[in-house]
Amino acid sequence: MKKYGVIIEDYDIERLGKTKTLLVIFVGLIKKFALVGSIMVLEDYPTFIFFGFVYQTLFFAMFLIEMKPFDNSETNLTSVLNEIILLVVTYHLFGFTTWVDTHQTIIFGNSVVTIVAAQIVIYSILAIVKGVITL
Repeated sequence: MKKYGVIIEDYDIERLGKTKTLLVIFVGLIKKFALVGSIMVLEDYPTFIFFGFVYQTLFFAMFLIEMKPFDNSETNLTSVLNEIILLVVTYHLFGFTTWVDTHQTIIFGNSVVTIVAAQIVIYSILAIVKGVITL
Protein backbone atom coordinates (compact mmCIF):
# COMPACT_ATOMS: atom_id res chain seq x y z
CA MET A 1 0.00 0.00 0.00
CA LYS A 2 3.02 2.30 0.24
CA LYS A 3 2.96 2.85 -3.51
CA TYR A 4 -0.31 4.83 -3.16
CA GLY A 5 1.34 7.30 -0.78
CA VAL A 6 -0.60 10.46 0.00
CA ILE A 7 -3.79 9.23 -1.66
CA ILE A 8 -4.50 6.85 1.24
CA GLU A 9 -2.74 8.76 4.01
CA ASP A 10 -5.71 9.36 6.35
CA TYR A 11 -7.59 6.14 5.68
CA ASP A 12 -7.85 3.38 8.30
CA ILE A 13 -6.26 0.64 6.21
CA GLU A 14 -5.91 -1.83 9.10
CA ARG A 15 -9.65 -1.80 9.79
CA LEU A 16 -10.88 -1.49 6.19
CA GLY A 17 -8.33 -3.56 4.36
CA LYS A 18 -6.75 -2.79 1.01
CA THR A 19 -9.80 -3.52 -1.14
CA LYS A 20 -12.27 -1.37 0.82
CA THR A 21 -9.77 1.49 1.08
CA LEU A 22 -9.32 1.53 -2.66
CA LEU A 23 -13.12 1.24 -3.06
CA VAL A 24 -13.61 4.42 -1.01
CA ILE A 25 -11.11 6.26 -3.19
CA PHE A 26 -12.72 4.87 -6.36
CA VAL A 27 -16.24 5.89 -5.29
CA GLY A 28 -15.01 9.42 -4.53
CA LEU A 29 -13.42 9.66 -7.96
CA ILE A 30 -16.54 8.33 -9.66
CA LYS A 31 -18.57 10.99 -7.83
CA LYS A 32 -16.35 13.75 -9.21
CA PHE A 33 -16.24 12.35 -12.75
CA ALA A 34 -20.02 11.82 -12.79
CA LEU A 35 -20.60 15.45 -11.82
CA VAL A 36 -18.22 16.77 -14.46
CA GLY A 37 -19.61 14.42 -17.09
CA SER A 38 -23.21 15.35 -16.34
CA ILE A 39 -22.37 19.05 -16.53
CA MET A 40 -20.69 18.56 -19.90
CA VAL A 41 -23.38 16.34 -21.41
CA LEU A 42 -26.52 17.81 -19.83
CA GLU A 43 -25.65 21.50 -19.85
CA ASP A 44 -29.03 22.33 -21.43
CA TYR A 45 -30.87 20.46 -18.63
CA PRO A 46 -29.74 21.94 -15.30
CA THR A 47 -32.60 20.28 -13.42
CA PHE A 48 -31.27 16.84 -14.28
CA ILE A 49 -27.80 17.91 -13.15
CA PHE A 50 -29.25 19.08 -9.82
CA PHE A 51 -31.17 15.86 -9.26
CA GLY A 52 -28.18 13.72 -10.22
CA PHE A 53 -25.88 15.68 -7.93
CA VAL A 54 -28.34 15.45 -5.03
CA TYR A 55 -28.65 11.68 -5.42
CA GLN A 56 -24.93 11.08 -5.71
CA THR A 57 -24.26 13.32 -2.69
CA LEU A 58 -26.85 11.40 -0.68
CA PHE A 59 -25.27 8.13 -1.77
CA PHE A 60 -21.75 9.31 -0.88
CA ALA A 61 -22.89 10.61 2.53
CA MET A 62 -24.50 7.24 3.32
CA PHE A 63 -21.40 5.50 2.00
CA LEU A 64 -19.17 7.55 4.33
CA ILE A 65 -21.48 6.92 7.30
CA GLU A 66 -21.42 3.17 6.65
CA MET A 67 -17.72 2.76 5.82
CA LYS A 68 -16.18 5.27 8.27
CA PRO A 69 -13.04 5.24 6.12
CA PHE A 70 -10.79 7.57 8.10
CA ASP A 71 -8.59 6.67 11.03
CA ASN A 72 -10.18 9.08 13.52
CA SER A 73 -13.83 9.86 14.24
CA GLU A 74 -13.34 13.61 13.88
CA THR A 75 -12.31 13.27 10.23
CA ASN A 76 -15.20 10.87 9.56
CA LEU A 77 -17.66 13.33 11.12
CA THR A 78 -16.19 16.26 9.19
CA SER A 79 -16.49 14.38 5.90
CA VAL A 80 -20.13 13.50 6.51
CA LEU A 81 -20.88 17.05 7.66
CA ASN A 82 -19.28 18.42 4.48
CA GLU A 83 -21.50 16.17 2.35
CA ILE A 84 -24.62 17.23 4.26
CA ILE A 85 -23.77 20.92 3.90
CA LEU A 86 -23.09 20.36 0.21
CA LEU A 87 -26.50 18.71 -0.06
CA VAL A 88 -28.22 21.65 1.67
CA VAL A 89 -26.51 24.18 -0.60
CA THR A 90 -27.41 22.07 -3.64
CA TYR A 91 -31.06 22.07 -2.60
CA HIS A 92 -30.86 25.85 -2.48
CA LEU A 93 -29.70 25.91 -6.10
CA PHE A 94 -33.25 25.01 -7.12
CA GLY A 95 -34.12 28.54 -5.96
CA PHE A 96 -32.06 29.98 -8.80
CA THR A 97 -34.00 28.23 -11.56
CA THR A 98 -36.85 29.72 -13.58
CA TRP A 99 -39.37 28.05 -11.26
CA VAL A 100 -38.85 30.76 -8.65
CA ASP A 101 -39.52 34.50 -8.90
CA THR A 102 -36.82 37.13 -8.31
CA HIS A 103 -37.74 38.02 -4.72
CA GLN A 104 -37.55 34.41 -3.59
CA THR A 105 -34.24 34.03 -5.44
CA ILE A 106 -32.79 36.81 -3.29
CA ILE A 107 -33.98 34.98 -0.17
CA PHE A 108 -32.38 31.75 -1.41
CA GLY A 109 -29.13 33.61 -2.09
CA ASN A 110 -29.08 35.10 1.40
CA SER A 111 -29.76 31.66 2.84
CA VAL A 112 -26.83 30.11 0.93
CA VAL A 113 -24.50 32.88 2.11
CA THR A 114 -25.68 32.36 5.70
CA ILE A 115 -25.12 28.59 5.53
CA VAL A 116 -21.61 28.98 4.10
CA ALA A 117 -20.74 31.66 6.68
CA ALA A 118 -22.03 29.40 9.48
CA GLN A 119 -19.90 26.55 8.15
CA ILE A 120 -16.80 28.76 8.14
CA VAL A 121 -17.49 29.98 11.69
CA ILE A 122 -18.15 26.46 13.02
CA TYR A 123 -15.02 24.99 11.44
CA SER A 124 -12.93 27.95 12.63
CA ILE A 125 -14.17 27.51 16.19
CA LEU A 126 -13.45 23.77 16.04
CA ALA A 127 -9.94 24.44 14.73
CA ILE A 128 -9.25 26.98 17.48
CA VAL A 129 -10.56 24.62 20.17
CA LYS A 130 -8.52 21.75 18.77
CA GLY A 131 -5.42 23.97 18.71
CA VAL A 132 -5.94 25.10 22.30
CA ILE A 133 -6.49 21.53 23.49
CA THR A 134 -3.29 20.27 21.85
CA LEU A 135 -1.22 23.02 23.49
